[in-house]
Amino acid sequence: MSSFALIENRGPNNLARFLRTNLRSATSADLAVSFISQRGLSKVLSRLRRVAACGGVRVLTGLYQDITKPTALRTLLRAQRESLGRLAVRLSLNLRFHRKLYLIKDRLGLKAIVGSSNLTREGLISSGELGLAMTIPIDSPLARKVCAVFDDQWNNHAVSLQEPQIRLYEKRYRIAHKPQISTGLPSQRTILGRKEPKPSHPEPPAERRFWRESCLDFAGKETQQKVEEETEWDEYGYDWHGVSAHQMRGGHCLLVLDFVDRSARLVKIMDTAEISTPEGRYFIAYKALRAYRRRRFTKAFWQDLRSVGVVASQADARNRRRSISAEKWEELEEMFRRG
Repeated sequence: MSSFALIENRGPNNLARFLRTNLRSATSADLAVSFISQRGLSKVLSRLRRVAACGGVRVLTGLYQDITKPTALRTLLRAQRESLGRLAVRLSLNLRFHRKLYLIKDRLGLKAIVGSSNLTREGLISSGELGLAMTIPIDSPLARKVCAVFDDQWNNHAVSLQEPQIRLYEKRYRIAHKPQISTGLPSQRTILGRKEPKPSHPEPPAERRFWRESCLDFAGKETQQKVEEETEWDEYGYDWHGVSAHQMRGGHCLLVLDFVDRSARLVKIMDTAEISTPEGRYFIAYKALRAYRRRRFTKAFWQDLRSVGVVASQADARNRRRSISAEKWEELEEMFRRG
């Protein structure tokens, strides 16, 4: 007899509790998740170790969007070694691996959880996630089919996690999350030991765009809480604020006119998100470009901005987003360059 339960990640009805509870009696467990963070892994690792000691655990993850934390991969590699491979870890060869599947076997059957939750703190307890837990007989056609899906990915589309891969990924992750424009990244194919395909024609360089954006006030407590739950921006050390609907993307450069702190910075946009909050749904996260200093709102500063042609007045500067040409951005860089 099959049964179903909805995991809404509200209060005690969250995936972290569900996993910890059901791993107690598990004889084996298979996890296929696109993103893993150290904080998320720490919530279930001790239980996974116990299951591995008496049965077996397989963890399949990927490098999509450079979100999985290198520290989490190192922790998993250590667990793999200490368990003599009974807790095994592989990296998906699919460069867009985005699955979220948890399979827990016990004497009563198979529990399969599918939904939106990664093995991150947010995925395990955030109210923005939703999962469906199915308890089905281990010998049922559905159980065999869902296990076969995991087995196919594990056996035919993944490579074992090893130290050289983590070292390369650490370099890529470090560069990818720098505030400067990222260059020199080891490709994901290189990390996974795959040959780079030869392009049939040269690819155009990534488009660089430049913007001016004003931050007029602090985010409210509820908005701060929702953004913290839905993103890992605080962990990365990113600053963020809400914006109206926009065309800004990660990698674009931005002049932030912060009317709360009464200062301005040149930054790189690191991420964007749509989150339903009392103060809007569009948010950008960014980090200061290190080669440039913060400029305080002074009479001389506003004169410099007007001379570049980026703003007409302080009142104009309070208007939100404006596009900036590459030529004007070069002049801004001179204005903000450290002495």
